[in-house]
Amino acid sequence: MSVQFNAAPLTLALLAAGLAGAWAWFWLVTLRSLTDMSPARKRLALAVRLLLVTLLFLALAQTRIVRHRDALAVIFAVDLSRSIRQEQRQAQLRFLREALRHRRPTDLAGVVTFGADSNVEALPARDLALDGLRHPGAVNATDLSAALSTALSLIPPDHAGKIVALTDGNENRGSALAQAPALAARGVRLDTVPLPSPLKREALIDKVEVPSRVKIGEPFTARVVTRSLNPQTGRITLRRDGRPVGPARVVELRKGRRAFEFNASIDRPGFFRLDATLETDPRQDTLAENNRGLAFVSVRGRPQVLYVGRAPESARFLQAALRSQRIDVHYVPPGAMPSSAAALQRYDAVVLSDVPRDFFSDAQLAAMQAATRDFGVGFTMVGGENSFGLGGYRQTVIEDVLPVSLDIRKMQRFPPVSVALVIDRSGSMEEGGGRGRRKIDLAIEASIRAVQALKPGDKVAVVTFTGTAEVQVPLTPVEDAARVIGRISAIGPGGGTSVYSGAALAYETIQADPNPIKHIILVTDGISNDPDYGPLIARLKHRKISVTGIVIGAGTGAAQGNTIAWVAQQTGGRFYMVDAAADIPRIYVQEVERISSRPLVEEPFQPQPTFLAAERMPDIRWEALPPLLGYNVVQAKPTADLLVQSHRRDPVMATWRYGLGRSMAFTSDDRNKWAAQWLGWSGFGRFWAEAVRWTMRSFAPADFDARVALEGSRGRITVSAVDRNGRYVNRLDLHARVLKPGSDEPDSTETLRLRQTGPGHYEGWFDAARIGTYLVNITRERRDGPVESAVAALMVPYSPEHRDLTANEALLTQLAQVGGGAVLSDPAGAFRSNRPSVASTLDLAPWLLFAAMLLLPVDVGVRRLALQREDFGRAWRWIRARTRRRRATGAPATPELARLRSVKERAVAAARQDPRPAPPTGEAPRTAPQAPPAAPPAPTRVPEPADPLPASQASGGLGRLMAAKRRARAALESTHEPPPHN
Repeated sequence: MSVQFNAAPLTLALLAAGLAGAWAWFWLVTLRSLTDMSPARKRLALAVRLLLVTLLFLALAQTRIVRHRDALAVIFAVDLSRSIRQEQRQAQLRFLREALRHRRPTDLAGVVTFGADSNVEALPARDLALDGLRHPGAVNATDLSAALSTALSLIPPDHAGKIVALTDGNENRGSALAQAPALAARGVRLDTVPLPSPLKREALIDKVEVPSRVKIGEPFTARVVTRSLNPQTGRITLRRDGRPVGPARVVELRKGRRAFEFNASIDRPGFFRLDATLETDPRQDTLAENNRGLAFVSVRGRPQVLYVGRAPESARFLQAALRSQRIDVHYVPPGAMPSSAAALQRYDAVVLSDVPRDFFSDAQLAAMQAATRDFGVGFTMVGGENSFGLGGYRQTVIEDVLPVSLDIRKMQRFPPVSVALVIDRSGSMEEGGGRGRRKIDLAIEASIRAVQALKPGDKVAVVTFTGTAEVQVPLTPVEDAARVIGRISAIGPGGGTSVYSGAALAYETIQADPNPIKHIILVTDGISNDPDYGPLIARLKHRKISVTGIVIGAGTGAAQGNTIAWVAQQTGGRFYMVDAAADIPRIYVQEVERISSRPLVEEPFQPQPTFLAAERMPDIRWEALPPLLGYNVVQAKPTADLLVQSHRRDPVMATWRYGLGRSMAFTSDDRNKWAAQWLGWSGFGRFWAEAVRWTMRSFAPADFDARVALEGSRGRITVSAVDRNGRYVNRLDLHARVLKPGSDEPDSTETLRLRQTGPGHYEGWFDAARIGTYLVNITRERRDGPVESAVAALMVPYSPEHRDLTANEALLTQLAQVGGGAVLSDPAGAFRSNRPSVASTLDLAPWLLFAAMLLLPVDVGVRRLALQREDFGRAWRWIRARTRRRRATGAPATPELARLRSVKERAVAAARQDPRPAPPTGEAPRTAPQAPPAAPPAPTRVPEPADPLPASQASGGLGRLMAAKRRARAALESTHEPPPHN
């Protein structure tokens, strides 16, 4: 135990000087004091004053008592990542059990396991017992830094701390060295136990190096870097987008690294993936996961446009027009559209022409959004009966990309609509209908989407039928959509089929509603033997109720009597025969949009260009635009540029910027229906070429070289900027947008700014712990032009746990040195060697201040009160008398005293009950003769009390005052003495 002062050295020096000065001052004042205190009182007063000042000094100096304890808490950080093999795990368990045998009774032990994250396996305890090691978290990475942080938080504050890390040291996430300051601040020491790898024979592909950008047909070299633990023979195959680039090559691998070069060239523009695979003897190479390497190369040439349409014939007009303007167009059906942003990088722009939303998966639409927003790929939507709102794109990510809003109900007041949704829930609807889902599930989804597509003021009812029909949801305002959707979701299949009963009940449900537009949408998949529909058709026409019929597969499809198709034809509705039930949701939404919002205008009109059209596309003769025959009704977004509008002032052509890309909406079509008169126009090709070129991304010039490499679990972006004269380009404002694998996750996109680290050299880092493709778009803002971009990619083909083949003993040695520990080989050293001690402190400042506060009244009393030894004696005698009286009162009574007290109490009670009797009547009471009154006695003079103070005190100031007071009182009494009585 020791005493320490926690104040700063300068503060301690000032306080010590002040204390010495205070002592000297009070000593000098006491010696020269003229008070009439006795020498003993003066000495006592000085001692009390000096003690008070000393207590205040010690409190201001932050005095504390430090006690050292030998109790130790050891936390074992055990690496259970994928790189730790079974033999290493057994060695870890043996080490732990042996180390626990050498702990002292006061020591604590705990266990933290880690991989990609850390987990507390056992809290610090004296009786730790291990039956095995498990890690419930991810093991596809090694984060030693997180394990050290977790272990540090487990060490109790009243114990000395030590962390023992059992790992191979191949961290690929975080930095363990960054935890050294936190360990030093707590006084915790770090020991390491290296785990040598049991691998003796292993080979892998470390990386594939290719130029980031080449020209069409330009030869380039693909460099495949391998690593091996032992000499062996292998075969390397290089593929481009799955196709071999030349024959496979047999190679001889040496121990360590070796690079093999492959010559390649690409004869068309785009963004291409090169895949290298290594085939070896399984007896020489135990891990197949790390025998693959990937790289990307960008080939620049003529602009590439991806055209997505329902049929190849639909693309021929625009394809011919763009090719005449030296733009290559590649047609794909909706199902073949890429579902990743990486696959879309080979195209400069994408055109969607009259394709309904349900023809695409969610992944395809998300890829299109990411490619435009994050990588600048242009996007154009062309109109038609299956496009924009009619195509079901409202409230999708594509509507976010477009410069127009598809919710046209905001534009004008449409009459309210009443819709009855009639659903066949017979047993046959239990069968599969595509996309791995039942027909009834698709019908339910379609009904829900139809409800969501209705506008405020509309009403909806839901009727189901089997052999009979029933109302599931009565006619309800769409504002109560949540309740309606809940009832729809609870519909299940079972029973026969009676289409007529469903149609008739739907009619009865909505026929009396006052809404001016009433419509029935009916879906079925079976043939029913129905009665004559004639009377029902007559009632439907009388109430102006139209019917849309949807039949799945072979059913009641002939357009004649007793069929739902005939009902649709006679009531002015539509009939759909679909082979795939997956088309039902799209049809539902189309019908709701058609009857409620009129999203189509089909009439000839003259397109009217705005002033922005000539600025955006100056080479077009806007006054010569031919008429169009129809268009989709949309509404321009507030920040969009409207280039062409219709005779009703609706948007026909609108553009805007979306993220790093540009998008365009052309609400008429590009075929021989609405644009029939445009196909013969001489400016048709130039118009579409300039429109599509405007949406294309602007690539950086050749002096803008961007590369991405994997280092550990992080991606490193490097940009070299050199102008055409060979001079470095400095002070560029460069940003990078990184799209990570798993684009549906919240953290899949990261934006960072690149820092200049040298002349013309810029760098940036991002986390690359996931397996997959990382797309990086480096952009440069320019005041006098569009944003320039350079796209690079990084492929992580396998877990970083399979990249390192040996233990990183250098890192573990450095950690032990920085952490004040050692590299352990003996398990006993975990508890026996290099034991730190813990110091517990007790702050005395509050107690010292409290003592000074109690001493202050004593200091005042010693100087102001003249107390003699006799005063203390009288006080002591008074205390003793009071104590004895309490004891006598509280002492138990003896039997004799109890008997006397009982007799006394009985006598008193008898006297109260038997008073003296009164004298007889008429007889005067007898009284004794009374003596004459005596004169009052003469007052006697009270003698003066003797002076209680001794002679020694009488000479003091207080004694003299008391004597003078007594003499004055005696004189006053003698002057006013009363005369004696006669």
